Amino acid sequence: GKWVQFGFTGSLGIDLYPEMVDMFQLIPLGAEKTLVRASYYGHQHPSPEEAELRRLNVQFNDLVNDEDKTLCTRVQQGLHTTGYRPGPLSDTENEVLEFHRMVRDLVPVAALDDAPLRGQVDAENQRLSG
Repeated sequence: GKWVQFGFTGSLGIDLYPEMVDMFQLIPLGAEKTLVRASYYGHQHPSPEEAELRRLNVQFNDLVNDEDKTLCTRVQQGLHTTGYRPGPLSDTENEVLEFHRMVRDLVPVAALDDAPLRGQVDAENQRLSG
């Protein structure tokens, strides 16, 4: 009778429901484009009640995902405005915050205020690591 969600490094999620399991993965395709893959799993012969719960759950998840897409699109548009200033992420987005820390640890230039010159990322990473 419970729902449990697991998030991994900001790009993989697994939701456990009484009637099914879903998984979703966020795959960056570029600076402004992400592929979202999602799958739903449940046993082959659900009871009528389980089938209805699945249908309602998928319908609800579709609404939430549409809202998330709208929000992400608006945030991305806001990044291109003169009012945008980079800053820390909310402490409530722990998985995203940890993912960004991991990226900064592995790719030190990601923590810089200004991007290194084209062709200088590797040299700058070496300098910052050393």
